[in-house]
Amino acid sequence: MTHAPALAVTDLEVVFDRFRALKGVSIAVQPGESFGLVGESGSGKSTLLRAVAGLAPVASGSIALDGKALGRRRDKAFYAKVQMVFQDPYGSLHPRQTVDRLLQEPLAVHGIGDGEQRIRRALEASLPDMLYDRLEGTTDSELFFLLMIDEGLDADPQGAVERAARRVAGAARNAGIEPSLKLTAAFSDGRSLYAVRHATEGQAPTLYSSALRNGRGRCIVSEPFDREGSDWQAVPPSSFVTIDAAGMSIRPFGMASEDLALAG
Repeated sequence: MTHAPALAVTDLEVVFDRFRALKGVSIAVQPGESFGLVGESGSGKSTLLRAVAGLAPVASGSIALDGKALGRRRDKAFYAKVQMVFQDPYGSLHPRQTVDRLLQEPLAVHGIGDGEQRIRRALEASLPDMLYDRLEGTTDSELFFLLMIDEGLDADPQGAVERAARRVAGAARNAGIEPSLKLTAAFSDGRSLYAVRHATEGQAPTLYSSALRNGRGRCIVSEPFDREGSDWQAVPPSSFVTIDAAGMSIRPFGMASEDLALAG
């Protein structure tokens, strides 16, 4: 059985204004084959590749990928299979990004991989270089914390968490997945302790608070380790908790509609 070439270029002609850059060029690259173009500078090697990628004006001739003729415009499915790496390394490879990140971005754009991988790739690709370089593991909590920092955690803790959660939901929708976020997190800036309990659907993970036995503060836990003899208070779903020198306050998070408060 004869297979169509992976790439077939036939009698290709490329013209820039009145200058004919290519004339009568034909090549055929078989599936699994490596094909090298050799020629002097200015002989048209890059022009041919740009024409295949849809980046140069084709005056006549034809280009076919896997036996299917290509029109003047290339669609997203084409660029999922064909990419051009330009000769200039500073234009082709971001000097401040790792190879891993450079490879992740097109995978996120083209929706390659399972749903969770697509969401994570999209979120990682959205981080600025300074924060992306701080990724040390693969946990969701680490990535979410970096998203919170990117959203202004220092100046606006609750707003940063809400905006980070919306970024996760947006990445899920872009991946064709209905967002489903269950979030319990606690963090501190050295002056205050913050915690959040939220879920986009269903039951949010539990969160409880209690005064310390010496009366000098409060603690936050996901599940009380000693319910007897303590004044554990359940934090309501969709809530943001702030504990500081003035006591504890609980405010609505996400879809909550009214403020809540607990005396510290």
